[in-house]
Amino acid sequence: MEIESRQRSSSPVRAEAPVCARAPGAPAGARRLAVRTAIGLATLGMARYVPFLAYFMSLIGSLLTVSVSIIFPALCHLRIFQARALQ
Repeated sequence: MEIESRQRSSSPVRAEAPVCARAPGAPAGARRLAVRTAIGLATLGMARYVPFLAYFMSLIGSLLTVSVSIIFPALCHLRIFQARALQ
């Protein structure tokens, strides 16, 4: 029955993820709830105790955006046309 439900799924990764994430002896729902709760509490703790976290996250986001939109395409272009530039 489980194999049939995996075959009907549109994404093989989505079909395998719940099977791979199960801890031995723990119900799947309890482990998922524990992970989500831990991530939420960690985020809450950081937001509560790190001053100016919003400014820091904005800085990280803007730096990553610049690198993806400006630097990365230029590096890809140089890598693709490297042989032509050396001739």
